[in-house]
Amino acid sequence: MKIDFVDKPLDKFGADYPLDLYCSYTFDQILVALGKHTEEKRSSFREGVIYLVEKNLDVLFVVFHSRTPY
Repeated sequence: MKIDFVDKPLDKFGADYPLDLYCSYTFDQILVALGKHTEEKRSSFREGVIYLVEKNLDVLFVVFHSRTPY
């Protein structure tokens, strides 16, 4: 198996996020990392843009459909 990317931490944004650039995450994993989902409460957010006031952060979710098989 060939690895064609090297992940990079998001440390340049001034916050400690458990996500890295160039990696694939599920929607739920991203929301947990951003603090929107917890073990006690699941956010009702499903799609589009979410603004996290406490982090001064806009997160845009986009789905790309490729016609070219990998």
